[in-house]
Amino acid sequence: MKKVRFFLYSFLGVSLMVLAYFYVVPSGKITYSYDFSKKSFNLLGGQGFFHKFGPSDRLLDKNKIIGDPVYFNLRTSRHFNEAEIKLKYKISQDLSRADFLNIEAGVLVDKNNWDYRLYPVYNNKLNSLSEKWSVKEEEAVLFFQKNNIFASYSDFINNNDFSKTIFYNYDIDREFVLDDYEPQTRNILEINKIRGSYSFFTYVKEEALNINFIFRKIEATSENFRVRVYQANDLIFEKNISDNNFSNNTLAFVLDLPDLKEGVYKVEINSSDNIITDEIRANLTKLVFLNKLFLDELTSETTIFSLKNNFRLKALSSEHLGKIEINNESFWVDEIYKQFNVSSISDRVDKLNRLKLYSSGLLIENNGLFSFTEESFFDPWLIRLDQDLNIENFDFIVAKYNKAEFKDESWESILKVDLNGAFVDKDGYHFIFSIPFLSEIREENFVEIEKIEISLTGTSLKAKLKKYFNF
Repeated sequence: MKKVRFFLYSFLGVSLMVLAYFYVVPSGKITYSYDFSKKSFNLLGGQGFFHKFGPSDRLLDKNKIIGDPVYFNLRTSRHFNEAEIKLKYKISQDLSRADFLNIEAGVLVDKNNWDYRLYPVYNNKLNSLSEKWSVKEEEAVLFFQKNNIFASYSDFINNNDFSKTIFYNYDIDREFVLDDYEPQTRNILEINKIRGSYSFFTYVKEEALNINFIFRKIEATSENFRVRVYQANDLIFEKNISDNNFSNNTLAFVLDLPDLKEGVYKVEINSSDNIITDEIRANLTKLVFLNKLFLDELTSETTIFSLKNNFRLKALSSEHLGKIEINNESFWVDEIYKQFNVSSISDRVDKLNRLKLYSSGLLIENNGLFSFTEESFFDPWLIRLDQDLNIENFDFIVAKYNKAEFKDESWESILKVDLNGAFVDKDGYHFIFSIPFLSEIREENFVEIEKIEISLTGTSLKAKLKKYFNF
């Protein structure tokens, strides 16, 4: 009986220590791993803390990704500052022959906006160019040169000419100036019916950043959201708007920032899809939206302008199904909740591409910028690496990228993920695999994840106690 009791107490003690290690993490450092090749359940390795891989229709055999994107959670009981993610994976033979393959992974930062902080995992263009072009690494940045003109990355940056340069996962500080810009004094730019979160660039010169918003709640629920303004990467204004600011589910808000220096400013509206921006009014000449627009309740046909000729479209209710046009070419959005990837054959290189909509309620995305008039369009972005670019037309690439390594018939990648400010709930951290080239689900096209290892680093229990008790 004593032996049984001793065994039970020992088992309880060991169990408590294991739980303390995984849940309390007194050292502030821990590694969780999930090896899909092992059939047995590996709790001590941390496999049990990975969960909610899916959606299931984008996966085969739990670990073959056949659709984009795919999510998973890592359940932890505390916050960490950084994650080092090691991935081992295979790319199917059909996909490996594709011209442009780009895989990214990241962590959820803002649940309202489904905003993920993404990091590069695999890029076949950069992998192949590292064997053909000259490559220098400086300050954790890879500098690719076709003709080896500059002795260092610093010399290249000081040259200040980026017209023949592609950037990937990296931005530089620069002052963007529109040489022929004239402030607007008469015509009012008006934009209506945008649902949920969005962000846009605008430009000011000898004028205030003055924008009038009318927000409306479509359901009588408690809603809080934020308005932020950035100059370059610096946050210069933030306003948290609470449910108490609404009157009869409506709120008029004026963003008024005088005495700004000339340049580009980014405005972010961070809200749930229960908030509709009924109206944006501004006497600004230039205004372009970034990457995504969720249009709602349009009462007439609407034209959107973009440098890109390809779009991702999704209708969220049957009444919003119908025809759209890109440069007078017709396409049909005829199924709800399905992502339609449409592109015009005739890319208007010398002019803006036109997306014409005949119904409301469409979520519109691409990797570029949108405007509602041709005159208000401008492009303050540096040229970014994507599938539309012909790299042979450029001489330099600047990238923050750890080259994927091919070992024993599999690819291996390592990425460091900043967890500060990441969203955490009862399910822990929310991660994503972004693989845009798997937009059309075909079982022969897949990325097979063989192993995930996540090493987390945070404040130790000793350091927390020392700070709390101030000793």
